[in-house]
Amino acid sequence: MNANHLQPLNVSPQLDEVAKRNIFALSYVVTHDIFHVFLGFDTTYAGEIGVLAFAAAQNYSKSLKISLWLARLIYPILAPQQFSEIFVNLQKGYELGKKADFLLGYRFEDHWEEPINEVRKRLDLPQNFSLTL
Repeated sequence: MNANHLQPLNVSPQLDEVAKRNIFALSYVVTHDIFHVFLGFDTTYAGEIGVLAFAAAQNYSKSLKISLWLARLIYPILAPQQFSEIFVNLQKGYELGKKADFLLGYRFEDHWEEPINEVRKRLDLPQNFSLTL
């Protein structure tokens, strides 16, 4: 980590109590990038709304549902060239979230050595795919 100038993700002492009261929020922050990989969404606005729709459909928190509502309004304005992809990924992410196992409770760290498609299959996610147009 030192050679690459990376620092581990740590919760600051100021946020420690908040993190303890909101363990799902903390888990989502830690797993958000993992969701991109397992769901096949890139990091464009269109990809981000796909992950957000997935998380909202999985019912992680009310704030994610509010964020999704706001993103539906704001992302097409911020990235008009991604307009159709935003709405395709919104629908796909929501559908995946309703169908898949509850990902926030999955211990990804216990499965790093397994092929990604085996883990996707176990979690009821499509295999070998990318959803962003």
